[in-house]
Order: sequence, then structure tokens, then C-alpha cells
Amino acid sequence: MNHAQLALTVLDDLSFYVTIYVILVALYMVLYRKMYWGLFDPLVWTVTSMAGGAFCVFFLSHQMQLDPLYKWSFLTTEVALFTGLVVARYIPPIRLDFVSQPEVVPGEENIITEFDIFTWVIGTMYIGCEIVSFMVVGIVLFDEGANHLSAFAEHGILMAFITSYRMLCPLVLFYKMLILKQKFNLFDIICWFFAAFGILTTGSKGAILIFIFQYFMMQFPLIYQGKIKPLKISGIFILVLACFPVLVLSITSGADAMGAVQGVFIRLLSSGDIFLLGYNDAVMASITEKSFLNYAFYPGWGTVLKNLGFDFTPPQAIGADILNYHYGRTDGGPTSRYNYVALHFLGFWGAIIYSGFIGTFIGVIRNSFKTLDPTRISYFGYILVTLIVYVSNILIDDINIFMNYVFWRTSFLTLSYLASKIIFLIIKNRASSLSVSQNIQNLQ
Repeated sequence: MNHAQLALTVLDDLSFYVTIYVILVALYMVLYRKMYWGLFDPLVWTVTSMAGGAFCVFFLSHQMQLDPLYKWSFLTTEVALFTGLVVARYIPPIRLDFVSQPEVVPGEENIITEFDIFTWVIGTMYIGCEIVSFMVVGIVLFDEGANHLSAFAEHGILMAFITSYRMLCPLVLFYKMLILKQKFNLFDIICWFFAAFGILTTGSKGAILIFIFQYFMMQFPLIYQGKIKPLKISGIFILVLACFPVLVLSITSGADAMGAVQGVFIRLLSSGDIFLLGYNDAVMASITEKSFLNYAFYPGWGTVLKNLGFDFTPPQAIGADILNYHYGRTDGGPTSRYNYVALHFLGFWGAIIYSGFIGTFIGVIRNSFKTLDPTRISYFGYILVTLIVYVSNILIDDINIFMNYVFWRTSFLTLSYLASKIIFLIIKNRASSLSVSQNIQNLQ
């Protein structure tokens, strides 16, 4: 079974399959209603994608092309994940807050905080990465032969830098606006320009949601604790968000408006295409990576150790193997899901245990995050925790992608923080020296 067969079959009996999809989305949204925090919680998008996965499994079963092993593995792992999230609600939250505030450089007129320097470091690094990306890769949105992943196929280090700072820069600016209640300066506005242009031209149909999700996550603890009012959502805003993926697909594929709408709809139905393409014995056997530890922990650490001379073979993404099986190429592929990854590496029962574990892990860190007081934690600590919670739902997709996200983004965040500390200490010592010299002159 492949995408073309799915599209043809669905379009032949559109009303039936649309009804099934709507029922599944409604079912998942109701089941997980106490797990996600609002429409702009990234978990909502993940839950919607899970409904798409359930649709693909239903489709295979309806077409009599689903082995019982895969059907029961999917059902039991879905139950295990949900159970883990429910169990997490009864586990006491982890205390993540500690008193640590940025210092201020001594001075009467021009007060420079450590956070100001941190913002400058993050912004400078991001703008530099974006300029290099434009020069090397170009504007992905207007490249018909590439997507936001394949465009960086031969530029892995650049991709690690650009994707990390594209996430970090908006997070830092949202922290400045929402937590510190500070106005943006000219440099911040320039950073926003690069962020908007860079993210919205990646060719990703959900790119615009990055800003919405980050904005929501950065202030959610304050919303939960009743310190600020919940976000109000207008119908026009929802319509704009809905039109964005249609616009992107129209540009990248050259389709007319109706064709783009139809294409987006088919993509929603097939958002679990890992099951559509991969729930097959021959496909499962074609997956090249056999070690779960290598697949899960190579991202980041494996790259560093390999560059230090250790002998590591990087694992190929499962989605790339599946794409290669069906279409003979590896420049992309369907996004893996925890069900599929765990079944391949850990077997039927191992997949159930793994699903329960990641459900509990995601639930615990999310429950701990919503009780966090942003005023009792340093800017670095709060941004770090927000970042981890923000990407935690990727565990429901693929642990390889999750570990890659966590390693590179937290590494660049930490390095930028350390650089800011060093620059701040230099400026502070220089300011102190000038202050002492001035006092001596005044005494004389």
C-alpha cells in the first residue's frame, strides 16, 4: 500500500472515509482532553497526527491488508501510552524552580543585564546561521526539488546550527516579551524579521505553528497559575492558520487552490503514513538499523564521538528506509511513530512497556512544568525547561528525532549561555575598574 493507492481509494468513497477520519479525530481529542492544555499546545497537533495514524491502520484493516500482529501492536501501544499519561497525573511534580536572577552591570545610565548579552549572542548566532543558509542552500520554499529536510542532506552541521537557533531565537524573544515584560529594541526586531522569513520559507506546511506553539508554551505556567488571562482565539486567526499549509503546498507543487486544499486533506488523512507504508513484513525486514541503543542515542553524542575518532555507524532514519523500499530514494520519508519504532526494535511486549514509559515521562515533565514559577528561576533555566517540554511530544513520533532535537538545541543553548556569562564578567569587571578609577580621581 502506498500514498497513491490511499488517495485513489479515499477519493472514490470520500464521504465514508471523511466520516471515519472525523470520528477518529473527535475520539482522540476527547480521550486526551485532560492531557493537552489548549488549542495551541503542541500536544494537540501530535494527538491529531495520532488520529491520522489510527485512520491509516483502519484503512489497511478495511482493505484486508493488515496482519493481526500489527493491528494488536498498534492498539496495545496506544492504550499503554494513554495509560502512562494518566499514571503521570498521580506522580508528584518535580520541583524545577530555584532562585537565580541575572546580574546587572554597574552603571548609572546604561544598564546592561546578563540577559541582554545572552539575547545578543543568540540573535547574532541565529542571523549568521540564516545568512549562511541562504548562501549555501537558498530559499527552500521555492525549490521544487527539495523540502526542509532534503535541502540540507549534504550540510548536516549547518542544519544542526540553523534548526537549533531558529528555535532558540524566538524562544528567547518571547521570554523577553512575556516573562520580563520588556519592549523589543532594533536588534530584536531584526531578529524577528530573520526568524519570520527563515521559518516561513522552509517549505514546511506547519511552519507558522512554531511561533504560535512557542508563544503559548512560554507563558502557559502563568496562565495555569492564574497570573495572566488565557489567550483569546478569533475565527479569522484560525482561518489564516488553516490557509497557510494550502498556500505552501500551492507554491511548492504548483497546484491550484482546489488541488492544494485536496492535497492538504490527503496529507492529514495520511499523517500516519508510517503505518500505511511500513506495516508489512517485507518492509519491516528491510529496515537497516537493528540496534535500539544506536538508533536512540547516536544523535548528537554519536556525532561528537565519531569526530573524536570512535568507530560509530550513524543509523539511517526508519522513514528513509521505508521510502527507499517503496520509491527507491532516501531523501525524506514518513515520520516514524513510537509504536512502529518500538515494535521493530523491542518486539510486541517490549513495545507495550516502552509506550507506557514514554507516556509517563511526558506526563511527568509536563505536569512539573505547569507548576513552575518563572520568577523563581533564571532565564537560562526557564528557557531550558520550556524547550524540553516543548519538544517532549516528539517522543510520540520518533526517539531518534527527539534525542537529536534535545542534544543540539540544549547544547547550543548552554554554549550561548556560557559565552554570555564570560562576556558579562568581562564587561562587569571593566565597568568596576572604571568606577574605581573615577572614584579615585574624584577623591584627588
